[in-house]
Amino acid sequence: MTSTPSNFVLRCSAISPCPLACAAGLVWRCGAFVLALAFCAATSLAAEPSAPVVVGTFPENEADVVRLANGTLKIFYNQRGEYVGSLTSQDDGRTWSAPQKEFAVSGETAHAMQVLLDRRGELQVYWLGIRRGGRKLGVDYFLDLWQATTRDGGRSWNEPRRVHEGAIGALRGIVQTQTGRIVIPFSTAHPKRKAGPPIGYFYTTAVYSDDDGQTWQTSPSQLTATCFEGYNGGNYGAVEPTIVERQDGTLWMLIRTQTGRMYESSSADGREWSEAKPSGLYGSNSPAMLRRLDDGRLLVCWNNAQVPPRHEGQGVYGGRDALHAAISDDDGKTWRGAREVYRDPTRHGQGVELRNDRGTAYPDAVQTKDGAIVLVTGQGEGRRAIIRFRPEWLLETTQTDDFSRGLEQWHAQQEVGPAQRFFRKRREGAQLIPHPDDPKRQVLSIGKRDAEPPAGAVWNFPQTANGELTLRVRAGADFQEATLGLTDRLFLPTDESYKGAASFGIQLATRMVPQKGIQSLALTPHNWHELKFAWSNEGRWQLLIELDGKKMSGLENSNLNLDDLEFGYLYIRSNADNVDRLGLLVERVEFRDTSN
Repeated sequence: MTSTPSNFVLRCSAISPCPLACAAGLVWRCGAFVLALAFCAATSLAAEPSAPVVVGTFPENEADVVRLANGTLKIFYNQRGEYVGSLTSQDDGRTWSAPQKEFAVSGETAHAMQVLLDRRGELQVYWLGIRRGGRKLGVDYFLDLWQATTRDGGRSWNEPRRVHEGAIGALRGIVQTQTGRIVIPFSTAHPKRKAGPPIGYFYTTAVYSDDDGQTWQTSPSQLTATCFEGYNGGNYGAVEPTIVERQDGTLWMLIRTQTGRMYESSSADGREWSEAKPSGLYGSNSPAMLRRLDDGRLLVCWNNAQVPPRHEGQGVYGGRDALHAAISDDDGKTWRGAREVYRDPTRHGQGVELRNDRGTAYPDAVQTKDGAIVLVTGQGEGRRAIIRFRPEWLLETTQTDDFSRGLEQWHAQQEVGPAQRFFRKRREGAQLIPHPDDPKRQVLSIGKRDAEPPAGAVWNFPQTANGELTLRVRAGADFQEATLGLTDRLFLPTDESYKGAASFGIQLATRMVPQKGIQSLALTPHNWHELKFAWSNEGRWQLLIELDGKKMSGLENSNLNLDDLEFGYLYIRSNADNVDRLGLLVERVEFRDTSN
């Protein structure tokens, strides 16, 4: 809290209703300031949402956030080729200062940077300086590691200096271990390799320092990942690693790959690393972020999504429409949550189309003094966001949506036309329309409105191995057919490749049309129906289906290894062959975690 009465009232009014702020100011003037402070603080915390809220933005991509010893938060960014700047928050990330210059940089620089508050209480900032002699990375084009550190308890900066020469990919992690060793992992280009199979032209390694960043040594490990022919995206190999120290003192690394999984590696000392192998986390060729919370749990932020297939043989963007977060109580062996903490606000086709990076990716996060999480993420203007949420939100066991807040929780985008410059034009496929029984409300319409393929919609809920999902649905006037599926990661609404992944689905129609391998349910035209999925992974995996309270034949499997199967997404897709403007109408969705 600030020390002046006027500022105190302003702080309260920014979080709490105006009458409360006025009352607090009146009590202050009467001399009972302690009571006013306690009352206002308690009410403000109770009124604050735990769900993610965008509280600001920042000037450049791939920013990094750090908490100082006194609780102050600082976001650092690289104003490329000019200076490293920062934004500051003194109120646990609720409000932020204007950008300010920290120190100048010389020459051409990349976006990538990492910041460490070291054991001495000094800041260390690392970024990439570019050396160009040509265009071939690792041969005549290099990205070197540069460092700037503070002195006198962070009051002034030392002169920037280069600490490692190479062809480094983006910086996504840094840690100072219990022993004092600083470890910075990164990917680097191999001058004799090319993109594509078998392992791409990047490998992951690390540098480390035992004297607080004064001198550095390079790990001999070169970690690689498999690349495949025809991949829809940059076939680089093992790139952009993040890192955390586990409770036992070992180091754990997650690596971006093009395999559909984050790869992992571990090390006892930061020098020798185990062979990189697939982890339990899916990944859409985007980097992750690992962070230790104050209570010892781990936080991961990443794109829990599937890259779509190529379109007519051409590459097309996908896999970065939402950023996810999860929490682990066992040092990363298992995770809970996998909830969308930020969705690309332009995912449905709004906004300026960028030439290169799109969506939301490259996260970094820190925990505040009051226990909240502040996350920075985004790619390009209009997508860079500072987000604040509480970790307990990730562990909620219920979620509902009745479209009173529009499509905020949904992915309803539809890609149309050819792929050009690695992108297809987007529009809102599934749409909100007036409720047929109450024009003041809205329902989601999922159909086929023109000659383009039919629309779809996707909804995220807290991922679990045991849960119930209930929908209230109705067949539109010309409804033909739709598929409803449950999946474990984000697929684009019109991407049918989810059928071959860890998912299960049913078919809805106004008449029974049996298909091999999928349950078919008949809807009565013009009637609202309640459809319920209940799944369990305790002992024997089961999926039970109810329509209007009547149990239908479900699915169960005791032969396959489904121990790790969890659902966190509802996928709805119209299968109409002809124009069906209304399609399937959805009035409400509700999720409940039924784990013991």
